[in-house]
Amino acid sequence: LPEVDTQIGEGSKKVVPFVTLDSMVAEGDLQVERFDDPILTHRRNETTVQTAKQKHEMPKSAIVDPIAKDNDDLRPLMRDLAVQLARLEERMGAALQMGLTTPPLADSLAIAGFSDKVISHLAPTVGTSERAQAFAAALTQKLVAPNPLASLSRRLLVVIGASGVGKSTLAGKIAALTHATEPARKIALISATETQDFDRAPLAGHAQALAIEHGHLNANQLNIADFTTPDTTHILDSNLDAETLFRMLGPLRGQMAPDELVVILAIPAGASKARLGGEIKKYESLAPVLVFTKLDEYEISAQEVSQIAEDGMQIAMVSGTCDLNGTLAPVTDEMMNEFLMGLLAVQT
Repeated sequence: LPEVDTQIGEGSKKVVPFVTLDSMVAEGDLQVERFDDPILTHRRNETTVQTAKQKHEMPKSAIVDPIAKDNDDLRPLMRDLAVQLARLEERMGAALQMGLTTPPLADSLAIAGFSDKVISHLAPTVGTSERAQAFAAALTQKLVAPNPLASLSRRLLVVIGASGVGKSTLAGKIAALTHATEPARKIALISATETQDFDRAPLAGHAQALAIEHGHLNANQLNIADFTTPDTTHILDSNLDAETLFRMLGPLRGQMAPDELVVILAIPAGASKARLGGEIKKYESLAPVLVFTKLDEYEISAQEVSQIAEDGMQIAMVSGTCDLNGTLAPVTDEMMNEFLMGLLAVQT
């Protein structure tokens, strides 16, 4: 260190005081806080020291109090809040005078996922005793197809639906259920396509496993004569689009009694509300009943049954695994009501 005398000691044995400088010293374009080191002060040029002294001697009137400035900025906001609070108190007072002292009750049906439209049409008022039970009973009556087993003795059952939903397997299950419930009745599994490769169709394998007849019909050449075999249920599996199906089945409906032709729309469980609504809209002109498939993989939701009820469709059967025997069950009122009550209990 240079031999600079200080007030305390001298030379290299001096004691350097380490005190905070009150002023802000300029260094370039920045204003930084410095410490009063006598050695640095000794080297500081007169211009810098003079600048620091000038800033140190700044009149108090020029110093801005940050707290006071913040208060000035907050005053307009505080006035606005006071106005809003007064308005809120006024509205609350009006509500109390009208008797609106009880908060609205939570709707357990909406919480469970049922649509507002179905709730408003079928459910009693919120807070009504046994409201969930009444809603489940009303929705059951709307959803369940009457006597689904009766369709097994009809002349023609047509299984339709999107690709991959399990139509061929469902047709095989219907054949197995028909054989179990109507043992004296003959059964014919039929592939209705626009191609001739029906021998490789899944339905042919199901027919072989069940030891029943399997045939093929060209979708453009269907005739009432193809389904005149006495005491026979013809189960037709089709991969045709909705327009072709309507063109194919239209003439048959005109030649058969109303209950002799049953159209079954296969819907996979767990479908989104939008997809389900789209499938129903696509085939609604064929007046189908619904059969849920793939219940071993997915569950039916409140949104799905709401969509079915809104569209005026009914559920005839439900299906689980790919096994042909014992995995297709007709939907009953008791089954549906128990399912809906369980859904409400779980979701709420």
